[in-house]
This record gives sequence, structure tokens and C-alpha cells, in this order.
Amino acid sequence: MRWSFFKTHKPKQFRYKPRHFDEEKERREQRKADMGLGSAGDLKFKHRMHSSWKYQREQDRQRRKSANYGTLIILAVLFLIAYYLFFR
Repeated sequence: MRWSFFKTHKPKQFRYKPRHFDEEKERREQRKADMGLGSAGDLKFKHRMHSSWKYQREQDRQRRKSANYGTLIILAVLFLIAYYLFFR
């Protein structure tokens, strides 16, 4: 190193490259690789998920509809029993 009275050298730069390990991200990437998803596979996967969710929504709608009909039938039977008991 040279010594100079009029020129000062810049301090040495600290070159730190952080390495971050995200365990959850690694798991997701591994699951994607296991399922065989790539850039083209993502669209197929999204379509499969969308159709699966759509099917589940339809099933839930049908279950609610049948549950509502059952409730109406029970209320009608109870009303008829109450009418028979009080107004005969």
C-alpha cells in the first residue's frame, strides 16, 4: 500500500451477499415438482382446481336445497299436528 499525504483511499467495500433459506418455499417447490407442474402444467392445475371448486359449489347448493325442503316438510307436519290437536 502506498502512502500519500494528499490523496486518501476509499475504504474497502464490504461485499456481503445474503443467503436466505425459506423452508416453506422449498416445500412448495418440491410439491410442484412432484406433481409435475411447470409453466404449462400450472394452467392445467389451475383448470383442475377451478373445475373441482365449481363441482363442490354445485354439490353444496344441492345439499342446502334438499335440507331446506326437508325443513319445510317437517314444519308442515308439525303444523298439521298442532292444528289437529287444537282445533278438532
